[in-house]
Amino acid sequence: MLECFNMIGLKIDWAAVQGVGSLAAVVAVAFVFIGERQASYKEAQERSNRRRAAVIALVDLAIDVLVVLDSKQDGKKFGRGNVEASRADADGTVAALASLPLLELDHVEVRVVAIVRKHMTTASRRVGFIRTNLYGGSAPGQVKFGELLNEVRLERAKLS
Repeated sequence: MLECFNMIGLKIDWAAVQGVGSLAAVVAVAFVFIGERQASYKEAQERSNRRRAAVIALVDLAIDVLVVLDSKQDGKKFGRGNVEASRADADGTVAALASLPLLELDHVEVRVVAIVRKHMTTASRRVGFIRTNLYGGSAPGQVKFGELLNEVRLERAKLS
């Protein structure tokens, strides 16, 4: 092959050949690196979307629990049986929010989870107050869940 170049009078510049080969290798490595980086970014985005969906689902659960508590309080439907179930619902929501890995969430999600968890803890305590009054033989009292519900709905809007 080299004899063909020599026969027509061309001289091969081996430094140029090595330079072109090195450039091709650098381009190939850069192409692979960019592809890997894009795949990694896409995977991180998908994980972030799944985490946000989990946070939204738990905040929606908290809203559902607060809606039920508010409707029971407005309709004066708290009795000895359902007050225990309502407390279990509120405590279960607090536990579910506490089980989220906060280090993997972004700062907005962490803030929303912390605030919703605080409000659900307050709701659980208010249901405990109602239970104490029911077991003591007095009226359940005027405990409001609507304000907690409105605040949790405002926090939910921050996630959308």
